[in-house]
Amino acid sequence: MKRITYLLTICLLALMSACTEEPTVTTGSISGLVTDATDGTEPIAGVNVTIPVLGESTTTGINGTFTFTDVESGNYTLVFTKSGYITEQKNASVVAGKSSAVNVQMKATEKKAEIEFNPSSLNFSTNLSDLSVTIKNNGNSTAEWSLNLGNNPWLSVSEKAGSIQAGRTQSIVFTVDRNFLSEPKSTVVNLHAFGNSYPLTISCAPSNAKSEMTIDPKSIDFGTTDTEKSITIRNTGTATLSWTATGITENAISLSQMSGSVAAGGNSVIKVLLDRSKISGSMSTSFTIND
Repeated sequence: MKRITYLLTICLLALMSACTEEPTVTTGSISGLVTDATDGTEPIAGVNVTIPVLGESTTTGINGTFTFTDVESGNYTLVFTKSGYITEQKNASVVAGKSSAVNVQMKATEKKAEIEFNPSSLNFSTNLSDLSVTIKNNGNSTAEWSLNLGNNPWLSVSEKAGSIQAGRTQSIVFTVDRNFLSEPKSTVVNLHAFGNSYPLTISCAPSNAKSEMTIDPKSIDFGTTDTEKSITIRNTGTATLSWTATGITENAISLSQMSGSVAAGGNSVIKVLLDRSKISGSMSTSFTIND
């Protein structure tokens, strides 16, 4: 009786063991290495690796490696992004129970600096001693810059060299010493950055300089058919001339510009326009140009 009971117990254990099934594996993994394309061996840390369709992402470690686990079998696109590098995409096929290797070489974006002056010119006239200009770096990389003032002992600047990060601005101050000036001066200084040259025009006049305005002609006759005449404003002085037109009372008369400036020794041509549809007969009028 005892022997029979023992044999039945063994048979039941064997039957239970035969009915137990191994769990089915449905996922795999993706791992890889991200390196710099310059030499193909330098690992890149901090690369954001994304599987958009799954909404999953990870970041490469200091050794440039990354891993995704428990990824369902299938085909996926991986996106690799990092500031300063061109975005890359790679395809990966995941097989259940296996690891798919995806290695990527990323190319650095081209470094460039685009410098902008604001304003693009400075005029100290006869009384200003200090004027500032803003330098802006519109590029994607830090720029080392330097200024060449040329042979202009009357001109100095708060900084002759420096660096400016991408997207940032920096102000520098230009100063003039009129003890070195006996006549008006105008020069172009150049800022050098990333192998490029950026010009800035600077003008200055002695404190005793003054403008002298002449106008030619002083009278205009439109006759019976003309609708446009020109007059020339000349500056025979040693300082920049600023002028303004006033006193135009007839609607039929207009000027191409109502104000402006003329450099020392220079001239400016403006047009006087007549709208004949606004007059019914002869007309005589005047206006004034003030310096």
